[in-house]
Amino acid sequence: MKIDRKIVIAIAFSMISCGNGGSDDPGLSVDGETGGEDVPGEDLHAEDETEQVPTVFENLSVQSAHGSIVVRIHRPEDCTVNQPCKALVLVPDKDHAGLDEFSCCASSLAQRVHSVVVTYNPPGRGSSGDKSGGAEDFGGPSAQDALKDVANAVIKNKYVDHAGFGIVSLGNGVADAAGAIARFKETALGFVSYFVDIEGPTNRCYVTQHPFYVDEAEGWYVNSDGPGLSATRCDFDLYPRTEKFPAGTSSDGKGKDGTPNAYVCNQNAFPIKQGGKPCGDDAWWGPREAKTYLKDISGVHYLRLQFLHDHEQPSRLASREAMRWIVQGAPAGYQMNNVSENNNLKGYGEEALVQAGAYLKYSLGNGFGTDIYDTVGDFKPVTKDELLTGVLPKFIERMQAK
Repeated sequence: MKIDRKIVIAIAFSMISCGNGGSDDPGLSVDGETGGEDVPGEDLHAEDETEQVPTVFENLSVQSAHGSIVVRIHRPEDCTVNQPCKALVLVPDKDHAGLDEFSCCASSLAQRVHSVVVTYNPPGRGSSGDKSGGAEDFGGPSAQDALKDVANAVIKNKYVDHAGFGIVSLGNGVADAAGAIARFKETALGFVSYFVDIEGPTNRCYVTQHPFYVDEAEGWYVNSDGPGLSATRCDFDLYPRTEKFPAGTSSDGKGKDGTPNAYVCNQNAFPIKQGGKPCGDDAWWGPREAKTYLKDISGVHYLRLQFLHDHEQPSRLASREAMRWIVQGAPAGYQMNNVSENNNLKGYGEEALVQAGAYLKYSLGNGFGTDIYDTVGDFKPVTKDELLTGVLPKFIERMQAK
């Protein structure tokens, strides 16, 4: 007798749901089909059937407590005082300048979602005439203040609709975004309705994760964990070290004949090398970790985007932890990818989620980084253009409709 594999997976999920969620568990479904294996593989470059309105951009300087912030607004031409459009702010990754990070695609994204798209350089970032004032803060309080001030400057424009305003963070930008929303939602950011987090690291151990690396010319290396690593700081109670940052498959751990070892908290890892603060400095790190703020977010819809292959990490577990933290707050709703809404995924194993198609994969690719940790050999990279103008628009439209 031939057994339908999808039915088997669906039954397995039903059993997991009964064992871990009880009557309050919404159950796991992907694109409305419980236990469905396939994520739609549409061509991310497919032309939009509707005619796209040309965009114009303007630069402005926004005053923040720590200096002047350089901002660029990309606006569809027909977004006017008489016909205001929804808006969103893009928060850059790592120590990147937002104007550079999103130069490829901000205007195209504005066209695709017919919305005002805002990019900016956080404090201390940018070059020549585009450098924002203040010092690099690695997602800390001054960076969060700056994002709050940028959003407030944008919402004052009469061509911006106050409904459906969103913040979208890329990678490490999650600390800036989560911190700004948690700290200011009840005061200065009451108009923010949704938050999209694209593969953001939740704690300092994810932020400092780095593969084995030696730069002989500059004389620095990453070949071990650094000081300050602990089970509490790394949240190893949620998932063990061996699953989050596993040893590589290569014979020497260097990645020559397999995957490299993953180390955390090394003195030469980002941002310890730049900022000089080791993992043991709790006073410095606490305000720069997304987990500090995710559990305090209320009143906004939260969406976590996670590809099958993470753009930086050797595992996808930061996404699972983000869902565990967000549920401790009072968000208007929360979701990972296309999985059923308000499901924190606790109780579901990684293999089960992969089989169910819970992680993003498309015909053109299944991750937007350069996955040196791929042990299966199925990594297909998505370009930043494809990420921002092919993948992201449908999710933004979903969030704007809430």
